[in-house]
Amino acid sequence: MTKNKLFTFMVCLLFAAPIMAQQKLGDIVDFGGVKGMVFKVDNSGEHGLVMTIDKCKESWLKDKDAKFETGAFYEDDGEKNLAAIAKYIEEQNQQWEDFPYFNWCRSLGEGWYPPANEELTELISYINGEGLRYNHKNAKKISEKLKKAGGDGVYDSFTKSPFLYYSSTEADNGWVYVMNFEENMASSVVSSMPFGGGGPKGMYKLKPWQKSQMGGKALNIVGNRAIHKF
Repeated sequence: MTKNKLFTFMVCLLFAAPIMAQQKLGDIVDFGGVKGMVFKVDNSGEHGLVMTIDKCKESWLKDKDAKFETGAFYEDDGEKNLAAIAKYIEEQNQQWEDFPYFNWCRSLGEGWYPPANEELTELISYINGEGLRYNHKNAKKISEKLKKAGGDGVYDSFTKSPFLYYSSTEADNGWVYVMNFEENMASSVVSSMPFGGGGPKGMYKLKPWQKSQMGGKALNIVGNRAIHKF
């Protein structure tokens, strides 16, 4: 190949290669037709995490009485937990439909998965705006942007606070970790009144729950999200 042809070839590769724009918190991006919001990003703006603009109301596990463990004990990376569930399904001759939340994340396409404990903590910190202590003003701002993009808000319309988010990380005895919002019930009642305040006082705590104790399409307080790396 001559020098001129080689130069032309390299220029073509340069313009053909996708250029990943720098991202910032709150940006709406698209992965394979699925929209998400950036909730974590490094200083370069090139690497971080995105959550779906839509929420999933499905339960972690379909069988409400099951107490078994699947091996999804990873706390740093939900992709590892998704792989553990896939392995469990294959070895135990079960179906993806037996794990509704995982199945929903998987249905979104390559790269989407349910967050592990540490990733869920990052997501909740972004929603709160002040670590793990709830900030309704910040949550409202995020909700409005999510809805404008065609998605779901991050809090329940009655309590005005995100109530419960599943992680993909198992606890002992067949339970699973969730980020549970523990609130002052008196302030919750006040905030739901016509001239109420800006949301209940409270904070999130990581705690184990039964896999299928919460969930189901009828419970809008469940606001699970799938996440994606970039």
